[in-house]
Amino acid sequence: MAEPLRVLGAASPEPLLVVRDLTKTFVTRRDLLGRPRERLTAVDAVSFELAAGRTLGLVGESGSGKSTTGRLIARLVEPDAGTVVLGGRDVTAAGREALRELRRDVQMVFQDPYSSLDPSWIVADVIAEPLRYHSGLGRRERHRRAAELLDQVGLDRRAAMRYPYEFSGGQRQRLAIARALALNPRLIICDEAVSALDVSTQASIITLLEDLQRELGVSYLFISHDLAVVRHVSHHVAVMRRGAIVETGDADRVWSAPREDYTRALLDAVPRVARRV
Repeated sequence: MAEPLRVLGAASPEPLLVVRDLTKTFVTRRDLLGRPRERLTAVDAVSFELAAGRTLGLVGESGSGKSTTGRLIARLVEPDAGTVVLGGRDVTAAGREALRELRRDVQMVFQDPYSSLDPSWIVADVIAEPLRYHSGLGRRERHRRAAELLDQVGLDRRAAMRYPYEFSGGQRQRLAIARALALNPRLIICDEAVSALDVSTQASIITLLEDLQRELGVSYLFISHDLAVVRHVSHHVAVMRRGAIVETGDADRVWSAPREDYTRALLDAVPRVARRV
């Protein structure tokens, strides 16, 4: 078995996240009796490590298994095999109560923030939603924390009393990031978090994520199909194809000297303007 990718910071010799041989297969076709006839291996023995304060970019085309990998790590999807260890605790073996505690340490930011933000709630309640389930704070205290988080992501505190539909796409993504920060997680999984935004808004969100990482020491698993974006936000890159990691390395090295034909094909898909950056 190949040595797993290690993304370790100088100040953090021990990995925060350890993924070993993570595997997930989905049934894609059943017979008339409901028995499986065809299966698809979405994630095939994926292994890597990630330290506090670092970013691993997980890149690949649609259907490569990268988003499923993120959901397996967060236990939104149950793995068939393999282990996920976060902060020394086995996520894959955790029971209901242990998993509830572990989810304080890992949060997700999705591609479409509007679909993950309840449109009937004011922003203060949207951002503070995790605190309802994971803290003993009353509503006033939760709203105070929401105001602090709005400051942290570059939005006016007065936005707390507005509704998500009143915001632009980039602003809604800032709201989603604020909610992800509510419990002070150690790992945030960004699943195509900037792919629906225009280039200038993408840049502002990436800058925000980098600033938060420097300030809070949070780690990111940054999932994207766009190698140009991954290069700018990540310390290291893992390239996925058909459920498996086919190339890993320092982000600049993978960008400038890809070793796999598949990685070169992803690079060829990057617009020339982005390639000159």
